[in-house]
Amino acid sequence: VLGGGMVYEVLTTGGLLAFAPLVAMTMQAGPAYVPLLLPPLAAVYAAGALGVRSERQAMSDALTGLANRKQLSERVSQGQVALVLLDLDLFKQVNDTLGHHVGDQLLVAVARRLVSCVRPHDVVARLGGDEFALVLEEADQEAAVHAAQRAREALSEPFSLEGLLVEVSASTGIAVSPDHGDDLEELLKRADVAMYLSKESGEVEVYDADRDPNTPGRLVLLGIAAWMTACGSD
Repeated sequence: VLGGGMVYEVLTTGGLLAFAPLVAMTMQAGPAYVPLLLPPLAAVYAAGALGVRSERQAMSDALTGLANRKQLSERVSQGQVALVLLDLDLFKQVNDTLGHHVGDQLLVAVARRLVSCVRPHDVVARLGGDEFALVLEEADQEAAVHAAQRAREALSEPFSLEGLLVEVSASTGIAVSPDHGDDLEELLKRADVAMYLSKESGEVEVYDADRDPNTPGRLVLLGIAAWMTACGSD
């Protein structure tokens, strides 16, 4: 997958190569004809810049400018990573009480703080609503926990919005590849389980299969427990 700079280079280089014969002919005709090349050359560069903007828009969240799910998927597939999932607590109350425009301001401010507390090569993404994710490259479970704690501390400071101080917290779940999955969907699923455990404990949680209610073994045990309860009530 080409990055924005490479897309620009490919588009402009290809366009310039296409104009190469025309450039050669114009130079042979004399310097007076050189200005005639400026409009088509400008069009080539404009097309390259438009391609870069389109690609960035396709890979970014419109509100915050963070990576979106598509970009996140590509980064997860590039090697060992840790995925930190953050869900803002009580965000609905902010929206309902102060209005969606203030909620949007809060999301943008949260995005800035999250970006400020990760390494330059890590990725911060908004998955939708009030859910964010950090992709930490070459990070093990311990490093992911430290990063999650830094993110929670960064969000613990009140946000100044519309003259009001708004406090938020985030439930935080972690999944690490390859232990908990090899692709984005699997890691998101596992990190989501850990995040809901975080809502109960108030702490950073790492995925644990023994605490996952969706695993086949747990479902069997829950079924047996339900059957025994039903038999006992008869």
